[in-house]
Amino acid sequence: MATGVLFATRAALAIESGHRERHFRSAVAARDVIGQATGVLMERFGIDAGTALSLLAQVSRERDQTLAAVGRRVVKTRRDG
Repeated sequence: MATGVLFATRAALAIESGHRERHFRSAVAARDVIGQATGVLMERFGIDAGTALSLLAQVSRERDQTLAAVGRRVVKTRRDG
């Protein structure tokens, strides 16, 4: 019985570790795309970083989308156009 509990505990810890790593990678990717989008807006509109980030946040709220989703769209339009 103790061996089964130990095995289950280790398996649960391994699964949780995998979830944390995926979450971390997702957060880093979101941060990167938000930074890229901020740069695109700075260049496109001649604004500073704070204003660009505020603009992204405003669009995020208005469209009920995550900041990363809005950032991805901005970056995509930069690449396409």
